[in-house]
Amino acid sequence: MAQLKQIPLRNQVRDRIVEHLWRGVYSFGDDLNEARLAEELGVSRTPLREGLVMLAGEGLIEARPNRGFHVPPANPGAIAELYPILGLLEGLAVRTSTGDLQRLATDLDRINARLQKPKASNPKRNDTDVDWHTRLIANCPNETLRREISSLRARSRTIDGALLRGLASVEDSCAQHREIAASIREERLDRAAKLVNDHWHAGIGVVTTWIEQTLQKDDET
Repeated sequence: MAQLKQIPLRNQVRDRIVEHLWRGVYSFGDDLNEARLAEELGVSRTPLREGLVMLAGEGLIEARPNRGFHVPPANPGAIAELYPILGLLEGLAVRTSTGDLQRLATDLDRINARLQKPKASNPKRNDTDVDWHTRLIANCPNETLRREISSLRARSRTIDGALLRGLASVEDSCAQHREIAASIREERLDRAAKLVNDHWHAGIGVVTTWIEQTLQKDDET
């Protein structure tokens, strides 16, 4: 019988802090007090710091020299810079996709159907959206390109509030996803790449508006 694998403590710390990010325990720009976190999680400072370093490497939090870790502030300007890059890179990944495109399109439609479930929580919906975009580029043979896209996408999820909002517009996002999948099914990869680029550009205004409304609510409370 295969032995159960024990999850390293640093990974458990990482997962617990991600849960806090999902639930909105930390707000944009919050500093992460290591002493308090270690006490709350019941761990020593070493695995805590290792977990925080993992999160910083994923782009979910930021490490500042001699100032510890913090949740990145909402940054509409950075969104306007990052989203077009993601659009171009994901578009390139789609344009150069190989293999079974019919299976790819079917998988994208299946994941997209999960996104539309009316009772899905915001964290679950965002997680599913990540699954969709991960599958979108999975047929790209360029591993370096896929890795760069994943890194940028992880970074964008912190500064655009994805961990709290789920999707700013479920209906629009899912409609755009369907159109992209349809183009892939028809093996019109140039068109699919353009639609992917349009998808990210469309998100700039929608997400920026959500951030402005969220910050205004925070100021009023």
